[in-house]
Amino acid sequence: MHGLEDGYIRDRLLSWVTMFWANAQYIWSGACFGKPQDRTLFSYAVTLPEMNNRVYFAGEHISQKHAWIQGALQSAMLAANRVAEAIAEK
Repeated sequence: MHGLEDGYIRDRLLSWVTMFWANAQYIWSGACFGKPQDRTLFSYAVTLPEMNNRVYFAGEHISQKHAWIQGALQSAMLAANRVAEAIAEK
């Protein structure tokens, strides 16, 4: 993973969980769906910070991977990086 030697991460983990999302309770009703044109109109704008760079949004509804946990995780990483950049600029 990311150029690390085999076993590097596994040797440092205390525990982990493998999740089969299709069996998770309530999993079938937790996605955000807009109109087809919403992605074109708002996909960039929803990623921008609000309230003088004090509020950042993340989640599957912000990403290009709507309804997927990958989208939620990806947008969370991007938002966290933007928060870190904003702090570093102060």
